[in-house]
Amino acid sequence: MTLTETAYHARQTIKFGAIFIVAAIALRFLWVGGFALYRTVFPPAPPPPEVKFNKLPALVFEPRSTTNQLTYNLEVPGGLPTMPIQANVFFMPTPQASFLNLDESNRLAKALGFNSAGLPLSEVIYRFDHTEIPASLDVNIVNKTVSLSYNLALDSALLSAKPRSNQEAISAARSFLSRGSLLVTDLELGRQELEFLKSSPEALTRVTSLSDANFVRVNFLRKNYDDLPVITSRIDRGTVWLLVTGESSGPKQVIAGEYHYFPVDEEQKSTYPIKTSTEAFEELKAGRGLTISPPSSGNAATIRRIYLGYYDSGKPQQYLQPVFVFDGDREFRAIVPAVTSQYYGN
Repeated sequence: MTLTETAYHARQTIKFGAIFIVAAIALRFLWVGGFALYRTVFPPAPPPPEVKFNKLPALVFEPRSTTNQLTYNLEVPGGLPTMPIQANVFFMPTPQASFLNLDESNRLAKALGFNSAGLPLSEVIYRFDHTEIPASLDVNIVNKTVSLSYNLALDSALLSAKPRSNQEAISAARSFLSRGSLLVTDLELGRQELEFLKSSPEALTRVTSLSDANFVRVNFLRKNYDDLPVITSRIDRGTVWLLVTGESSGPKQVIAGEYHYFPVDEEQKSTYPIKTSTEAFEELKAGRGLTISPPSSGNAATIRRIYLGYYDSGKPQQYLQPVFVFDGDREFRAIVPAVTSQYYGN
C-alpha cells in the first residue's frame, strides 16, 4: 500500500469514527430525553406506604358543631382536586414528668421577669407573679404550656395606647419568646399573622387597621411540613400567640398570651395512605370532620378551596397527622382526617 492510500484510509477512518461518536452522543441524548418524557407522562408507582406507627389514634378535636349541621356548595375551580395517594405522619414526643420540671419552670419565669417561686394551682400548674407589673404567668410544669395574663383594671392606661408598627409588634413578641428560650426553630421559620384589636367596655374587638388598634395579637404559626401548612383549632389564632401593647419598651410591651407548643420529631416519620378528596368531602357532609370556623352567617358553606395540611390541636398529641382542609366564604373552614380508616382511629 502506498503512502497516498494509507493517508486516504486514515482520513476515512477518522471521518466515520467522528460520525459514529456524534451519532452515539445524539442517540444517548434522545434516549435520556425520551425516557424522561416517558416518566413524566407515566411516572413510576410510589413504594407502598410504610405505616411504621401502625394504626394511628384519632385526632384531638375540641367540642364544636359537627360538619353535618351545614349544607355545602362546592365552588372549587375544576371540581374536587386530585391528591397524592400517601403522606407523611410525624412523631410528636409526649412530655414526661420529672423532678426537674419545677426547676425548669422557675428558671423560665425568672427569665421573663417573674418571681422565680411559683404558687401551685394544681399538681402540675404553677402561677408566677411579675416583679413589677400586675401580670401573672401560669405554667404547666409537665407539658410546658404557658398562659400569660394582665390585670388591666389596675393599669387602664394601656387601653388607650397605640402600637407603633407591625414590625415593632412582631419584634416585641419575638423578643419575649427569645428571653424564655421559647422561640424554637419550628416557630422561628414559620410565619407571624397579626390581628388588630381595639379596647371596648365589654372586651377587645377586631379592627381592620393598625391605626384603629390599641393592641396587636401576634400569632406564631409553625413552619410548613412537606410543603403543607399546619392548621390550628382556630382560624384566627395560633397555638402560640402574644398580645402586644403600645408601649415602646419594658415589661408592659407584652401583657397576654398562650404558648401551647409541642415539638415534632422530623427524623421519626412514616408514610400512610390517604383518602381521595371525594371520600373526604363525603365524610365532611356526613359530619365526620371538625368545623374550625363556621360561616359568619347562615347555615350554608360555600367551599372555594380544598388542600392538604397538618393539624395541630395545641394539646399533647402523639403524631402530626395530615388533614383535608376545606376553606370557603365568610371565614368558613373545616377539616377531615386524611389517613384512610384502615390506619386511623385506634
